[in-house]
Amino acid sequence: MTPASASSPRLTPQDYLLRERDREEKYEYENGKEIPVGGATKEHNQIVRNLLTSIWNRVGDRGTMEAYASDMRVYCPSISKYYYPDLVITEGKEVYQDDTFDTLTNPVILIEVLSKGTEARDRTVKFEAYRSIESFREYLLVSQGQPRIEGFYKNEKGEWILLDPVEGMDRHFSFQTVELAVPLEEVYQRVKL
Repeated sequence: MTPASASSPRLTPQDYLLRERDREEKYEYENGKEIPVGGATKEHNQIVRNLLTSIWNRVGDRGTMEAYASDMRVYCPSISKYYYPDLVITEGKEVYQDDTFDTLTNPVILIEVLSKGTEARDRTVKFEAYRSIESFREYLLVSQGQPRIEGFYKNEKGEWILLDPVEGMDRHFSFQTVELAVPLEEVYQRVKL
């Protein structure tokens, strides 16, 4: 993804949302600028599919959790930024920006699959923006090139804690804020590494 040209006009969050809902391409929004969401590799799509399947197979029958892949827009209300995380997990009543129900304001867990083009933003700008969401409790960064998941979670004091990365097809990643563990073997099933 490349930020929009510095010479392009600044958009209000409301203008962005109106434009976004009326087009096929996806753009994220930061500080008055639209940022195109580029296409994903085959491996990226496989990992997102596998993660969604693995997570849903474990939480789908709980009735209190929901999981969305790639097209669920997330709004950071206090800083007026919009993003499309690779996976969004909610727990309890979902809150949307308006009655169109396409812009979630209270995700609990956000997951990004890293690529060369997005890794720096996923680790910095986006993570910082996500942390402004009050309900947000856990963040996963999933490697596209090796079986590896990095996790961050917010403890009871509101501090963000970095977990040791989990690496290897024979390992499980255990979430810290919900009762859930996913085997990396499932996450990377049929993915050419």
